[in-house]
Amino acid sequence: MLLCLGCKSVYADSCWISSPTLNFGSVNTQQVSSKTDLDVTCNQYNNVKTSFNLCFYIEDNSPLGINPRRLISLSWPFDYLNYDLYYDPSFSRMIDNKAAPNNLLCKSLQIENNGQQTVQIPIYGKVYANQNVKADNYQSYNMTVKLLYKSKTGDVVPSVEETLAQQNMVQNYMKTTTKFENSCAVVGVNTLDFGSIISLNQPIYGQTSIQLKCPTNTALKVGLDTGLYASGTQRRMTNAGQFIQYDLYQDSAYSIAWGTSDNSVLKLDTYQPVFTIPVYGRILPQNQNLKAGEYRDTITIKLTY
Repeated sequence: MLLCLGCKSVYADSCWISSPTLNFGSVNTQQVSSKTDLDVTCNQYNNVKTSFNLCFYIEDNSPLGINPRRLISLSWPFDYLNYDLYYDPSFSRMIDNKAAPNNLLCKSLQIENNGQQTVQIPIYGKVYANQNVKADNYQSYNMTVKLLYKSKTGDVVPSVEETLAQQNMVQNYMKTTTKFENSCAVVGVNTLDFGSIISLNQPIYGQTSIQLKCPTNTALKVGLDTGLYASGTQRRMTNAGQFIQYDLYQDSAYSIAWGTSDNSVLKLDTYQPVFTIPVYGRILPQNQNLKAGEYRDTITIKLTY
């Protein structure tokens, strides 16, 4: 028979974690960020204040590793959208895929006497800008979140080195999702400047360009309206109530006019992140009795896709 007088039960401290999901919502060619939280719950029943050090990392179960991590499209042929995960909102501390002491960012937790407590540790994500992928839903594979933890009695929080050496580890899974929009954007427009004109007794030519961004393989129509001061379909620049007529063309031969009707728009499929569309301008001979000054017009670009 075993008799124990004055014995005290000792319980092992333990922690467990949630299974977070990071959703970027709808994204396009601009940089997009989002945030989720990893819930960490720890308990201790040893009737004494206990300090925990909590360190986590996320393995690279997503396609093709980290830096960048990748989301995969849901439809064939597969496409990949680059992103990464961070410990901080300034995106300066990337979450590694292994327990490297120099990369881990840990959080402390203290529990008074007996009980359990939950702390939320933020996870920040960033989808990189200027990516040219098809419009689709994207997701990661299930990524393994691993939490390393160590506890000790009192106010002193265990160090990272002590936490790694202890090898107390729990794990769960995380998924990242987003939708890449079927959206196009005008990212650059240069002014069409005909320069200084002394006489309108002969044709005057000018050229500019429009820069666009669209998802891969977008069927796109680009149209230009007749401007603010048109007379019917004739475009006009104005200055103090006087006008100079001009025309816009899609080609350097000045044979295909720009417009917004189906037979005057540019139709194309996109295969590169940013592409440039030339615009050619021409002023034909016309009225010479005009005031000196700057003549202007504003054209609206219409994208249909």
